[in-house]
Amino acid sequence: MCVRIRLIVPRVAVFWRCIDPRRDASLAIPMNRSTGGQSSHNRGNDREKRLARAWHHVPTALLRQFTADLIAEHRIRGVAEMARLSKETIRKFAGGFGEPSYATRRALGELFLDLYPGGVMAETTASAEEKRWKIRPRLIELLPEGEPAARAVVALVFRLAGRFPDQLPENLADVEEWMDLQVRGEYWAARHYGEIARVANEREARRERKRGRRRRPARRAADVG
Repeated sequence: MCVRIRLIVPRVAVFWRCIDPRRDASLAIPMNRSTGGQSSHNRGNDREKRLARAWHHVPTALLRQFTADLIAEHRIRGVAEMARLSKETIRKFAGGFGEPSYATRRALGELFLDLYPGGVMAETTASAEEKRWKIRPRLIELLPEGEPAARAVVALVFRLAGRFPDQLPENLADVEEWMDLQVRGEYWAARHYGEIARVANEREARRERKRGRRRRPARRAADVG
């Protein structure tokens, strides 16, 4: 038994899949400052899971890295618009100033999963106490660049696999459809948020130019005087 949920973008109902509803049963877990920005009541409890696919399971340090990388690509204004947070909130979070609020963690955690729907996973280390987390690569990062090329490779893989029907599960077509939707969804998310950042940065640049034009006459008047 399963329910239909949004596959890639929680805020825009575009792609769907079926999952076990118990997977997201803990989304409402509260967070307080004593947890270091994590959602568990005891520090580090959510690190017991090898895979983390809910926004509150993304470790704060990894979320800061993700935010800093986004800033390098889209600037602070673009990231703020993506996450629907203020520029100052983004700047402080990426810089590691203080503990993030629940709203900040959730907004950036959901943005993270929009762009990296696979979530994060624990790296294999010698000691469980030294467990580190890394971002699970997107499917589109494992395929040739460009949506048409990526979808063509997925189709080719399943077409070749179809030569051995006796050794394949009956729902192979469903698996192919899921992977194709995953590719389309990941490219859609990248375009969607990239456009949000582009528009936000252009809007801020126009405001800066207007402020510059207003200041010039005042400086000239002061020079004349």
